[in-house]
Amino acid sequence: CGSTLRAADFCLLSPAVALATLAGGEIALLKAMRQLKRLARATLWSALFTLAVSVWLYASMGISGVVPVLVCGAAGLFGFNLREATQSHAYRIGPLNRRTLRAGLPMLRMGTAYILAGVMTAAAEMLIRAALVRSHEGLAAIGYYAAGFTLTVSYARLVFVALDADYFPRLSAIPATDVREMNVTINRQINTLV
Repeated sequence: CGSTLRAADFCLLSPAVALATLAGGEIALLKAMRQLKRLARATLWSALFTLAVSVWLYASMGISGVVPVLVCGAAGLFGFNLREATQSHAYRIGPLNRRTLRAGLPMLRMGTAYILAGVMTAAAEMLIRAALVRSHEGLAAIGYYAAGFTLTVSYARLVFVALDADYFPRLSAIPATDVREMNVTINRQINTLV
């Protein structure tokens, strides 16, 4: 603790996080446009690219290649998804256009609510782990908590991701003015989840 030897590595991880976030946006766009074939192709090519880069960097750099592999993998994921998304739907907006910003304001509000919910969830988990560290069982309690968390949340997330791949493209295909059809689709999803 207290060492700054790996500070540069942590700084170099920020592009990987940014690229992974941008890739998530492109993936959401492909799902919303029901371009699942393009999404599958982008996923395949990014996986092959990441595999090739990983083998080459680990062979040449050893364990020091971890950060470059993460950055290159995120760049590949973003690049291939961007390529597929722009082939079917070219960008034609000015991001600082007032009309575009005004039209996107409800989406920004919803995104802000999601971010705040994520921050509160992370804070609650951090408080739980801090309390467990101070308990008389210490690290063993955190280990049990992490295992239980993985079993209850992470594995259940796999089911929700699979449902998400079908639900959101179906919901986004419904015109925003057709409230009845949207409610029917939402209710079907709720019944499936229950």
